[in-house]
Amino acid sequence: MLSPDLRDKLGQFLDGMLGIEELEEWIVARLRVFMEPPDTPDASVVAAIELGLAEMSDGIRSEAQFRDLMRHVLLEHSRLLVVFLPVPESRSETYSANQTANILVSTAPAATLAREGLLVRP
Repeated sequence: MLSPDLRDKLGQFLDGMLGIEELEEWIVARLRVFMEPPDTPDASVVAAIELGLAEMSDGIRSEAQFRDLMRHVLLEHSRLLVVFLPVPESRSETYSANQTANILVSTAPAATLAREGLLVRP
């Protein structure tokens, strides 16, 4: 799950309350914290921010494209997914209406759930 501080700061940037320079300064000051361990949602988001900033600096990406990328990254790492898993039909007990399905709630990105075989799409 994405840390609240990182999610909030990126949200402030996307809402126009924080400029690119302020976002970069804030990230750089906390880079070591966010990148250890390297396989966390925070590390993934910070890596995307750093890559986007580098691409913008090299003229590969415009500021508008960078903001779009950050919107996409934030959405990808902030989703709350609810997956309904069917109750096995072999059960013979009687269920009330609220016991007809097992529910899995996850804040993991859709790509992670799909890779693990947990994402069910209608």
